Order: sequence, then C-alpha cells, then structure tokens
Amino acid sequence: MSSYDDKVNKAIEYIDAVYRIEVMRSDGVFGLYGLEQNRICKHDELCDIMQILDKSKTKDICLNLDKSIGFDVVDLEKDYDYFIEKYAKRLVAELGKLPL
Repeated sequence: MSSYDDKVNKAIEYIDAVYRIEVMRSDGVFGLYGLEQNRICKHDELCDIMQILDKSKTKDICLNLDKSIGFDVVDLEKDYDYFIEKYAKRLVAELGKLPL
C-alpha cells in the first residue's frame, strides 16, 4: 500500500504536467501532444497509486481542477513549491473520496 507522501508526490507530478500545458497555452502554443501524453501518463500513475481502477471516475475532478481543488496557474507562478504541494494534498483528498 502506498503512503500518503507517495500519493502527494504523484499528485504533484500530475499537477505539474497540467501546469506546463496551461503555461504553454497561455503563451499561444497549441501543439502540445508530448505534454498531453505526459499528463495522461501521470494521470494513470496517480490513479494506480490511489488504487482507482475506473479512471473515468476521476474525470469531474481532474478536468475541473480549478473547481475541485481551487487550482490557479497564477498561484504557481507566484510560489510554485508552496502551491504545488497544497494543490496536490487537495487532489489526493478529493480523489480519496471516490469509490475504489
């Protein structure tokens, strides 16, 4: 069984992947295949460590991070280390509410 810290670290990787996509989009870059593939991989890893077998159950949370965990790119630009961990803990908590 994975520890809470392991779950938070995977959530950090996932949120970082989302953050990098959002930064590129804000800069006007839309050819993000490699970044999107990385995000998908991180999502799969996060589901695995959280023991979520039906990944579709995460859709409402992961596609709406702004609503589900208060995600804001501006916060990460201000203080990446503080906010990435804060968001990761929130994401782990929200995903932890899902039925396995």
